[in-house]
Amino acid sequence: GQGSITVAGCVAAVPLDIGGLSLEDGYTLNAPLAFFVGHNNLNSAAGVYKHFTTRLAHCVGERMRRDPEAQASGLVINTCGWVDGLGYQLLLHAIKAFEVDVLLVMGHDRLYAQLKETMTNNTVVVKLARSGGVVQRDSKHRRDARNARVHEYYYGSPLLEQPFQPSRMEMRLSELRIFRLATGGGSGAAAPGAAGAGGGGTADSVVTAIPVVPAEGLAHCVLGVCHVDEEQADAEGVARDDEGFVSRQVTNSNVAGFAYVMDIDLNRGLVGLLLPCEGALPSKYMIVGEIKSMLDA
Repeated sequence: GQGSITVAGCVAAVPLDIGGLSLEDGYTLNAPLAFFVGHNNLNSAAGVYKHFTTRLAHCVGERMRRDPEAQASGLVINTCGWVDGLGYQLLLHAIKAFEVDVLLVMGHDRLYAQLKETMTNNTVVVKLARSGGVVQRDSKHRRDARNARVHEYYYGSPLLEQPFQPSRMEMRLSELRIFRLATGGGSGAAAPGAAGAGGGGTADSVVTAIPVVPAEGLAHCVLGVCHVDEEQADAEGVARDDEGFVSRQVTNSNVAGFAYVMDIDLNRGLVGLLLPCEGALPSKYMIVGEIKSMLDA
């Protein structure tokens, strides 16, 4: 939820080697694979989170089967810090999806005891002591960190001598197709700018893509730009704008990147987007959730 690999609201993975690790700069992002859940609060998006966790585990597993070095080195998985109630169930889902065989629990006796009781003999649970002086981050610190990650995505780290140069693009709203992801019967929080109720749903419901009617609430939202294979529609013998086809593509798609909604003019039917680089959008299909930030023009 804090955006260690990309902006907040994603489940993501990145390959690492010794050349991409640094004590000062963290790790180098080399071709990250990211799925955009679009929420900081997983209580309102548990089904979407589980769906994309399963998708990520499948993609990582395919990569490891094709790459002997990756298969031998394994995975390091940083899970959500919410471990009570539904949060614990989401943790168990991630453990099962990735077939985890070693669990490291740092400074949380109750969680350690729960996992020791729940896990089978095939999974080793290890308790680690928390370093002295470590404190839990408060909500303001986490919020500021999420906003900082959005800023870094477009402008680069403050430590860079040459900041990134993002590009502003103005597009007609009719040229974009924006969706929110929902599960089950559609109970839960509504996505910004959506007309109608939103969809947190239950943690085991089928995920669907619901079209969003643009509204002023989309301003300052972060949109995930989806990889949608329109040629697959031709192979399936359906129209490229077929509702079922588009929903399947969007709900199973990783994101090519993120577009930030700088402003929206409903009277003129225009939207101003901030993009990380110049050039055309890789796709007109986008996911919106609750991730917002305030960036300078």
